[in-house]
Amino acid sequence: MSTFDPSQFLDLTTTEESVRRPPLPAGEILSGEIADISVRINQGKQDPSKTYTSVDVKIKFSTAHIAGQPENVTVKDGFLLDITDAGQLDMGPGKNGRLGRYREALGMNVAGQPFSIRQMQGRSIKAAIKHRPDPNDPTILYEEVAAIAKA
Repeated sequence: MSTFDPSQFLDLTTTEESVRRPPLPAGEILSGEIADISVRINQGKQDPSKTYTSVDVKIKFSTAHIAGQPENVTVKDGFLLDITDAGQLDMGPGKNGRLGRYREALGMNVAGQPFSIRQMQGRSIKAAIKHRPDPNDPTILYEEVAAIAKA
């Protein structure tokens, strides 16, 4: 039985500092699994009358073989969707390219085969990692998915 007491948790103290996990190596190609997918609607920043639909993909990588890393690391990827006026995926030429690359990497881009974005969850994938420096502190690096491929 756990000794965790939520009513006392906010008053717990520590003398240890928080330590950032070192970033995954840039260019490293990691095997992972799509852990979670969510879709959201974003208000346009420059034109608030426009909205954009985006997909957030969380990929959980097994990283125990990389020194200084925990057993698993999750990296978030995201992309905008092209949606028709009827609220469906726009499957026209040049539309939904990033989604198409995910479908190809997951073996789910087959004409005539039913597909939904939710079906991507739990599937294996490989991804290359890149770094994006924090605009306010370039010593802080954020991991991003640079490219994806079949597992």
